[in-house]
Amino acid sequence: MKKKLLYSLGVVGILSTLFFFLLPLTIVNAAVTKVKICHSTGANSNPYRKIVIDNDAIIKAGHDEHTGSVWYDGITIDWGDIIPPFDHSDGHYDGMNWIEDGIAIWNNDCKVLDYEDCDSTIRSWGEWSEWEIDPNDPHYEYRERTVYIVDAVDSTIQCAEPIVQREYQYIPCSSTYRVYTTWTAWAVDQNDLTQEFRTREVSAVDSLNSQLICAGPITETEYRDIEEEYDRCSVINTEYGEWSEWTLDPEDDTQEFRTRTFTDYDSENSEYVCNEDVEIEYRDIEDEGDVLGESDEKGEVLGTSIVSADTAGGSNPIINIIEYLLIISTGISFIFLGKRKLQLK
Repeated sequence: MKKKLLYSLGVVGILSTLFFFLLPLTIVNAAVTKVKICHSTGANSNPYRKIVIDNDAIIKAGHDEHTGSVWYDGITIDWGDIIPPFDHSDGHYDGMNWIEDGIAIWNNDCKVLDYEDCDSTIRSWGEWSEWEIDPNDPHYEYRERTVYIVDAVDSTIQCAEPIVQREYQYIPCSSTYRVYTTWTAWAVDQNDLTQEFRTREVSAVDSLNSQLICAGPITETEYRDIEEEYDRCSVINTEYGEWSEWTLDPEDDTQEFRTRTFTDYDSENSEYVCNEDVEIEYRDIEDEGDVLGESDEKGEVLGTSIVSADTAGGSNPIINIIEYLLIISTGISFIFLGKRKLQLK
């Protein structure tokens, strides 16, 4: 039993060592990838040179900036590198010149194809296509044509598969047209309240490629005098404040009033105030019942009489009891005084 335990611990130790030893290698290999590219040499005798380089180094070294079409016989402009698509630390690269003729040269170890099946070959070219905007960079456009490699003696013998040739050129903005945004709403000029202004942006766009902005945008401003364009305050918009509490009218105690402010703005220019004032609303005080009756024009109360506190509403029983007690106590006092006089005699 003890031997089996020691054996199991030994196996676990070996596997753990291999895991921690191989893990860093796996991480490094995942982060760094070698990529083969065909680097443009600029020499027609040897158009490309094979380079194997780290994926991140392709971006950092600027190989992705070596733009241009794939080399072809008779080319008169600079040609670009051939780079396959790959992933790097910052994302994904779609490749450059990764089309049929570029892929064929890349697969041939970056050497221009030599057709040994034919004793001698000639090339025939199809018609160039129309220039199209490069979807990856609207500042460039490209066109394509098909290249056929046939036997020099018998042109019906095809010595290699046709390839598609692509050519790029920079768009120089030789002709442009203007593109305008929508005008903003009219606003009062704070430096001159007698006029207002509105703005819009203007850009110069290439006439062949609407995605290519050649200049701008710049801001265009238009002014107008307020009085000349419309009759100010002929149409107004009114905003009201909150009503105050009802208050007794000091000049007429039969009614009360409340107030609120209002402001009239010009309908064409909400920042222009046409009028500010206070609105007053009156109402009669509600009759809560006549306590003393109605009065005549002289102010005398009609249908009522003023009564004293003793007779109003009848006799007061408490006062009557007190009076009775006083009478009784007075009588008792006289009785005792009478008896006292008799005893003295």
